[in-house]
Amino acid sequence: SNESYGLSVKAVETIACPRLLPTNPRATLGTVIAHLGNKTVALPLREGNVPDKDLIVSMMRKLWAGGERHGSETYEHVSIPGAKAALALAFSLVSMLHEDVITVS
Repeated sequence: SNESYGLSVKAVETIACPRLLPTNPRATLGTVIAHLGNKTVALPLREGNVPDKDLIVSMMRKLWAGGERHGSETYEHVSIPGAKAALALAFSLVSMLHEDVITVS
């Protein structure tokens, strides 16, 4: 469960960092979260883009904070349900980023 949690975070970082912070080669998920703090983030679920920063940033924060990573590759005390939740969050975030449906301005 520890390894799968770590891989979930890495999956999101692998796509989010170059797409959202292309000039920062040292970006992490925490850096992405901070970057989105003063941006407009939207999903095209209705006509026009509806602001959805709370949803996207909350998903990222939950994934980032849940593992207590802080620069370490080890995720101690992650339960099987916690690892499954991390995988579901990562799948959703990676899918939205890959399909380019998250707009940031």
